[in-house]
Amino acid sequence: MVPRRARDPLTAKTIQHTKPPRSGYIEIFDSALPGMCLRVSAAGTKSFILSARVTGKQTRITLGRANGPNAIGLAQARRLACEAKDRAAVGQSLSPALTPTRMVAGGGMSFGEITREYIRRECPKLARGKEVESLVRVRLLKPWGDIPLAALRKRHARELTDALAERHPAAAYKLHECYKRVLNWALEHYDDDEIGIEVSPFANLKPPVSKTPRGRALHDFEIKTLWSAWDDVGYPFGDLQKLLLLTGQRRSEVAEMAWQEVDLNAAKWIIPAGRNKSSREHLVPLSNEVIAILLALPRFSGVHVFTTTAGKRPVSGFSKAKAATDAKVVELTKAKDLETVAPWRWHDLRRTARTGMAELGVPEIVGERVLNHAPKGLSAIYNVAEYQRENRDALERWARKVHDIITPPPDNLMSHPAPKQGVA
Repeated sequence: MVPRRARDPLTAKTIQHTKPPRSGYIEIFDSALPGMCLRVSAAGTKSFILSARVTGKQTRITLGRANGPNAIGLAQARRLACEAKDRAAVGQSLSPALTPTRMVAGGGMSFGEITREYIRRECPKLARGKEVESLVRVRLLKPWGDIPLAALRKRHARELTDALAERHPAAAYKLHECYKRVLNWALEHYDDDEIGIEVSPFANLKPPVSKTPRGRALHDFEIKTLWSAWDDVGYPFGDLQKLLLLTGQRRSEVAEMAWQEVDLNAAKWIIPAGRNKSSREHLVPLSNEVIAILLALPRFSGVHVFTTTAGKRPVSGFSKAKAATDAKVVELTKAKDLETVAPWRWHDLRRTARTGMAELGVPEIVGERVLNHAPKGLSAIYNVAEYQRENRDALERWARKVHDIITPPPDNLMSHPAPKQGVA
């Protein structure tokens, strides 16, 4: 907010010609009526605001809109302000002095205006902000961009999610959460008269599908088939998927990996706090298998490890990349003596790594630390150990297990070392 002192009285010309700020809002106070100001938001909304004390408590109310539907003139705003201040002087509430200013359907800010502000102000704060921004732009901004918030109805949401739920239930659930989050954010950051609504139209709307935990982990024969497919797919997505399986980290974290985060000599990768869901720096020990993959990757002038733009930007287009892998699996199962792979998702690679480590005897607390899951209960308060040695041992053992699946050792050799004793 950028307030301006009340040097001059407000005029119709000032109200008409004051331009919106780049962000937030500005307030221009009226010297003719102390406490009253014109507020201009970044979206172009102009409102008359009054600040007054009621029984010693500072109160701030909206007198009315200064532009758009239901706008009131400067003279009327001053009259309402005077009446409100008279009531405040005798300890009465300010609101009874005001005329109704609820926006009619079609008035107030559009969904597009709110959404663009949400993307600009909120998405950079989110650990998965780029993913959220992409979802909002593709799934919401295109169909709803020109619709005023006051005109949105539950049927608009159902039209988007019902068809999607039949083909991709998880995506429909995520979309439902997304549009509710945007509307709730708008109600928190704007006055009712600015956006034209007092309650989200989706407040009581149930999700299009129930959220059920997914328990899919790849079988050993599926890992072998997929690894062969990844070999054929090659850089960047084939190698990316190998690292997802071997490290157990999230897709966005691996896909956006930068070379300066990786220390091959020390065999470690540090994911910055701003790039992971837990919002804290996370150290990932690198197994010999992961280091071998990284050493074989091409290096570009840009910073990103997995890229199609010479390192300038990280890879994108994950749906197409998975479709390419699935097509390669079909091709390989027909051409070679490989077993097929049941339907799978990107996140199943992370779950497979976690399940595999558990089957190797990795303690629960170590497995959770490898995946950078936040500790819960008293452990989050009292146990501040980093478990770096144990995390490295867990990932090394898992990588050897994957190696043995891809290239089985002779029958007279142990497939992988027995779990070490005393790992806490």
